[in-house]
Amino acid sequence: MNKKKQEKIGKEVSVVQIGKNGISNELLTELNEQLKKKKIVKVRILKNAPYKDRSEAFSTLQKKLSNADLVKVRGRTVVVTEKK
Repeated sequence: MNKKKQEKIGKEVSVVQIGKNGISNELLTELNEQLKKKKIVKVRILKNAPYKDRSEAFSTLQKKLSNADLVKVRGRTVVVTEKK
């Protein structure tokens, strides 16, 4: 990840949370809207999300997001950027 992206992560970043409803259409719509506005979004997997582990949730998210890249994973949080 380049220096500009790292600086942007620390400043104006939206946070989208995946909770007990999992990765729903509403969540994907909100995530896509935030990506259009901010170009970079943090996605948090809450402990009550319906997944066995975080890797299952991240792989499901990656499959459903065609216009985004998973940049960085740290614990239950992943940074998503808009594809160019």
